[in-house]
Amino acid sequence: MKAFYHYSSKGLTKDILFENEQEFIAGMNRIAVCLTICKEKGMPIIILAFCLMDNHFHFIFYGEKDYCDFFIDTYKKLTSMWIAQHRERPLADTFTSGSFPISPNKVGEKIAYLFRNPVAAGLRTTPQGYRWSSASIMFSDTKQILLGARMISDLSYRERRKLFSSHTSLPEDWIVQADGVIWPGCYTDFKAAETHFPSVRSYMFELNNFKVDNEIDAEEVKQFYSLPDSEVRFRAVQTCMEYYQKERISMCSLEERVSVAKILRRELRCNDKQLARVLRIKPEMLGNR
Repeated sequence: MKAFYHYSSKGLTKDILFENEQEFIAGMNRIAVCLTICKEKGMPIIILAFCLMDNHFHFIFYGEKDYCDFFIDTYKKLTSMWIAQHRERPLADTFTSGSFPISPNKVGEKIAYLFRNPVAAGLRTTPQGYRWSSASIMFSDTKQILLGARMISDLSYRERRKLFSSHTSLPEDWIVQADGVIWPGCYTDFKAAETHFPSVRSYMFELNNFKVDNEIDAEEVKQFYSLPDSEVRFRAVQTCMEYYQKERISMCSLEERVSVAKILRRELRCNDKQLARVLRIKPEMLGNR
C-alpha cells in the first residue's frame, strides 16, 4: 500500500558522510542514481523532498514501504562504497536509519522540518540558500537556477562516470547544473510537494515554525537506538571545538552548552535528559528552540 514516509539516518559520531563539496555533489547525484535503479527494478517511488547534512540525511517519499526501504538501503550501500573508494579509510561509524509514516495532512509540516535542518544545526544559511537539499527548487524561478546547465545527453562517457560514479543509465534529458549536480527537479517531484501548502505564504510560515520540531524529534527518536554517554560526550567536545574553539565542555559558558545540546539533539537524536546529563545543564533549558 502506498503511503508517505519520512526516512532519516542517525547522525554519525565517529565519522561524517559528506566532508567537502565534492562529497556533497556525489551524494546529491547518488539520489538520482538510486531512484533510477529503483525504477529499473520495478520499484518506483516518488521523492517529495530531501536534505543532506554532513553526518546524516533526510528523505520524504510517497510509495510502497518495501520500495522506499530498497532505495534507502541502496543509498546507504553506495555511500559506504563511495567513501571506501575515495577516502584513505572506509566509514568508521555505524550507518543506521529509521522510517516514519506520515499522515497526509502532516506532509507539509515534515517537508518544512527537513528544510529547517541547516538552520537548526547552526549553519549561516536560509533553507532556500542551502545547496544540499531540494528547498531551493520549491516555489522558485527555475530559469535562473538552470543558467549554464547541460543535459546528460551532452556529457561524454568519462564525464558521466566522474559525476555519477555509476554504470546506471540516467535519462538523457535530465539536466546537469554548472557545478556538476543533477538538478533536483529532475528526480524530485517538487510540484507534488508544493501541493501540501495552501499558498506560498503558508509555506514560508511553515519554514519558520520551529515550535513543531520538538514534537517531531520526540516522536522519531524512539525509532533509533540510544547512544552511550561516552559517544554523546565525544561528539559534544567536537562541537564545542567546532563552534566555540574550546577544547573541553567545561570551558563553555552555560549559553554555549545549551546551544551545543540543541545541535546534538538534531544530529544525534538524543533525548533532552541525556544531553542535559552530558553537558551539565537542566533539561528544561532545552524546551525552546
